[in-house]
Amino acid sequence: MPSGKTGDKVLYVGVRKSAVEVYMESGEVFRMSPDTYSGFYLYKGKEVSRGELKEMAKAVKEEKAKNYALNYVTRGNRSKKETYEALVRKGNDKKTSYRLSQEMEELGLINEKDLAEQLIDQYASTGHGKAYIGRKLAEKGLPEQDVEIDAEALQNAFQALNRRYSRVPLFKRKAKVQDALLRRGYSHSEIEPLIASIGNTESQDEEDRESLVREGKRLISRLAQGYNWKSERPKIYAALIRKGYQSGDVLAFLEEMDETH
Repeated sequence: MPSGKTGDKVLYVGVRKSAVEVYMESGEVFRMSPDTYSGFYLYKGKEVSRGELKEMAKAVKEEKAKNYALNYVTRGNRSKKETYEALVRKGNDKKTSYRLSQEMEELGLINEKDLAEQLIDQYASTGHGKAYIGRKLAEKGLPEQDVEIDAEALQNAFQALNRRYSRVPLFKRKAKVQDALLRRGYSHSEIEPLIASIGNTESQDEEDRESLVREGKRLISRLAQGYNWKSERPKIYAALIRKGYQSGDVLAFLEEMDETH
């Protein structure tokens, strides 16, 4: 057994292909790379001081942290902020995590300029605006960039949203499309002309009318269930108003139903 002045004693040293395992008399095992092992004069039977044990533990922990950082940055295009946060989540102290994230950049494994360009292209081409892209860059700790809006992507996003809400009454459709584009990071000045173009056709009123008739007849069928639907008229009126139809249009529809039923 080691004396009171020593921390532990080397029981066995096992050499593997890519690692060295140092078994201590206390039962503790230090697994380290050959390079780290070579920094310590270790052999079977050596009594190791408490100070040396601390240095060994520190070196092993540092090596694990660096290996984790290397694996993390090579699995995808990462920023220094992402790498730092991943290391901290893994249980490393902030100082070590910061230093290793900087080291990954020095090794050329982190290229934030390329990452920023990749993200801008990705989000701009999928219909997202400057504000949204700016938030995504900030989340990764990347500096603000000049972003060129992809006009075609904006137009495609607008058309897709307009189709999605095509059954919604005109005024409500405009609000929904506008809110969706704002959430994607486009500015009011960029989307105002597009929103203004919604419904600028003679067919728009007819589309809204057809939508109201479809929804009204569905409600009559569901609520009346073969009985006199007029008893359910207040409920039908209220339901159509909640769906965004104009009061005058709803009343006109109900009057028409009165005449035909």
